[in-house]
Amino acid sequence: LQATADYLTSWSTANGLIVSASKTKDMLLYFGRGIDRTLVKRIEINGNVTERVESYKILGVYIRGLIQIYHGYHMSIIL
Repeated sequence: LQATADYLTSWSTANGLIVSASKTKDMLLYFGRGIDRTLVKRIEINGNVTERVESYKILGVYIRGLIQIYHGYHMSIIL
């Protein structure tokens, strides 16, 4: 995911846009049991670590990181 964040930042800079690390949120979604969230690396933008949140509201919809589906997949979302 860090490589994707780096690509997003590079593309944004090349197209005259700025990605603000202070306004960017990081949410870890895990579809399974027993993950130690502290072991998952944090995402950096321009040398600044993004804030990790447990829930986020966008366009009136709440997204929560605690999803109880038992497949064993995990991912992180940049908001």
